[in-house]
Amino acid sequence: MASYSHFRVEPVFGPHKHVATKLDPATARAGESLYRFWWRSITGQLASAWRIESRRLSSRAPRERILKNRLVHYAALELAIVTLLSLTLGAT
Repeated sequence: MASYSHFRVEPVFGPHKHVATKLDPATARAGESLYRFWWRSITGQLASAWRIESRRLSSRAPRERILKNRLVHYAALELAIVTLLSLTLGAT
């Protein structure tokens, strides 16, 4: 488990017109270090996924926007898994 839950939203529902351009956070720049690319890619894709979910839920009531947000569901699931593992196996 890599905890990249935003990856279930951004690449699937994100705009493919930005692939391999400077607007695509998943495309490495020429000469960019692996660590710089990794950080820019994760944060950029997370921000894009949040925008996609915000647009999808914009017509709903504020409370429903949180309850129906896929990113919130995925984060809660990841937190539950990490908590369960920590309780079962002990924190390291």
